[in-house]
Amino acid sequence: MQPLAGNGAHWLDLEPATHPDDVADLLAPTYWSALRRSLHGAVRVDGPDLGPLRLRLASRRGPVLLAFGVAEQSSTPDGVLELAFPIHGGLTAGASGGTLTLSVAVDRAGVRVDGYTPRLAGGPAVLRPLAALYGSGQRRLHDRVTGAYLASLRQVLR
Repeated sequence: MQPLAGNGAHWLDLEPATHPDDVADLLAPTYWSALRRSLHGAVRVDGPDLGPLRLRLASRRGPVLLAFGVAEQSSTPDGVLELAFPIHGGLTAGASGGTLTLSVAVDRAGVRVDGYTPRLAGGPAVLRPLAALYGSGQRRLHDRVTGAYLASLRQVLR
């Protein structure tokens, strides 16, 4: 199985500029709250904001859609603070691996997914049309959650 191509990054320009260290504590709670709201309660977030946590379908006993490890915080040489959640698996993941990364710099904030392999990626030729449909839906869902997160973060930072 191969990671899903095109998960890419989404960025929001921040005005006024902010110092990444001043907002680091806001990234995870704002993201998970936006995820819950944007999916209208269909997904439940179980666990502390910085992980480990699980995304479950609807209820406390619903299947685990995605499982994340404890977030790792780092800073890049150009001053971007990153909060990376390792993906540990779940019903929608084809394998453990990849990260969900929330980033903030002086003038922008962003989200990216690297190395995530959906369960339906690759596989037998007979499933490829279904995998393509799933990939398209997964990207739209990611875009919806990311848009809600960046809009919420903009409001929090005002």
